[in-house]
Amino acid sequence: MKKSIAIVLIVIAVVFCTCPSLVFGGINLYTASSPAMAATLSAQGSETLGQAPQSSPLNPMTAMITGGCALCVGVLIPIVVGLITLRMARKKEAESLPPQ
Repeated sequence: MKKSIAIVLIVIAVVFCTCPSLVFGGINLYTASSPAMAATLSAQGSETLGQAPQSSPLNPMTAMITGGCALCVGVLIPIVVGLITLRMARKKEAESLPPQ
């Protein structure tokens, strides 16, 4: 694999993994840490599959954990893709060079 293809793959992974997870995680972390939003989430329920709204209240701690996990996974995927593709690019370049 050429080094330029590896760099393109890294950029694609960053755009499709890191950017959405930063937005999703940031919104969740802001929602959970804001006192007004946390009070609103705790007071409201969510109607899921026909259940009563009071039977499944939203928990601010769940929003924080989900946001944190989204941030971690979204940042780790491009790092792993970058390491693998750049290592493969270096390995192919070393094999294609003729001995001197």
